[in-house]
Amino acid sequence: MADAQILLTTTGTLSPVVLTDMNKRQFVHPTTDFDLLTEFTYEQIFHSESLQAAITAGHITLRTSQSTLSYSIDNTKNESLFNANQIVGIPIDNSDIANQRVLVYNSTTGHLEYKNNSGRGVPTFSGSFFDSSTPYLQYSGSSYTTIMHFPYEGSGSITLTKMVVVASMSGSGSTGSVELFDFTNGLSVATASVTQEPVHIVNTTTFTNVPVGQSVFSLRYRVASGNKKIRIHSLMLY
Repeated sequence: MADAQILLTTTGTLSPVVLTDMNKRQFVHPTTDFDLLTEFTYEQIFHSESLQAAITAGHITLRTSQSTLSYSIDNTKNESLFNANQIVGIPIDNSDIANQRVLVYNSTTGHLEYKNNSGRGVPTFSGSFFDSSTPYLQYSGSSYTTIMHFPYEGSGSITLTKMVVVASMSGSGSTGSVELFDFTNGLSVATASVTQEPVHIVNTTTFTNVPVGQSVFSLRYRVASGNKKIRIHSLMLY
């Protein structure tokens, strides 16, 4: 396979064309088939708003050696995004594709890959809970009590995909519940059920009532049934 290229050509309607968010790079007309990859990364190219604006205004065109690249802007994240499926000559790993994931370049494999926009497998939030004598917090009440509050930037910036909790019950025959709660708007966002006595991992990928804008989130827990205590050790939110 030939090396991938993303080629820029000026149209002459504006000279120079200045890409302000790409190191203020200027292209004087006539410029023909300048390979942007000689100076910029895939991520810089894909997320450049000034590049998108220049294409929309008709000042430049972009293509690979085999096709013209279409370009659009994602207003919810204020990012410019290519139609990645038209990037000919660059392998795209779409085996784990999902809505609202970010396309990133893996320099090890040479492929473009879809990743959570929280950052390539890095949790959006994580925390461990303990007191002076045990590696966990525990609670025996049937009504939710709050463990902590933390900020969430909103779905316009971060898409929630999974809540992972390490938890347990203090004995058999009881169940508990861990809840991600939108404190600002008074709404439940996600819950995970704790059903076992040994410490174990519980997770959920179901989220509702996720706010678009910035909000204060709470982590809460309670005993759902039985007379044993619920214990929480740690949380990771992706």
